[in-house]
Amino acid sequence: MEQTLYTDVRALGAWLQRQWGVAYSVSGLTQLLHRLGFSYKLTTPVPCEAAPERQAAFLADTFFPLLAQAESGQAVVYFAWARRTPPTTRARRGCGPAPGSPGRCPPSAGVSG
Repeated sequence: MEQTLYTDVRALGAWLQRQWGVAYSVSGLTQLLHRLGFSYKLTTPVPCEAAPERQAAFLADTFFPLLAQAESGQAVVYFAWARRTPPTTRARRGCGPAPGSPGRCPPSAGVSG
């Protein structure tokens, strides 16, 4: 459970069944989690991890040569800023402790508490 963020009660129930041999219905597991002080939360959208080697390759092979061409008058470079969420950004719902509850989740499980 510490390696996976369960965003669905069914998936968490399947893990409990595999790991501990305990079966819960969706409503039963939802009620249990609520009694234990957990609630659904919408996580903060965060861009997926960048690839530093690909960024360095882009700068060296494309960006800096293009800027050099622009300085010599051989090219024109336009910069645009668009405020939109990149397609690699995802917000997920997860189960975490309700505000003010004593319940805790492991930090690596992707929930706060």
